[in-house]
Amino acid sequence: MVMENRLILFRILGKNRKGVPNVFPSHKEILKKIQILEKLIKILIYSIYNDVK
Repeated sequence: MVMENRLILFRILGKNRKGVPNVFPSHKEILKKIQILEKLIKILIYSIYNDVK
């Protein structure tokens, strides 16, 4: 399931700066984008958790 989600994210994020789809974005770019997304998701979960309290 996680791998499927990551593949979907790769498709969404697999565009270079000009907006042209990048068939094989470099692994560094992908990792950076995943790290940014994971940070955003953590912030989201944290803020939702604090709202519920």
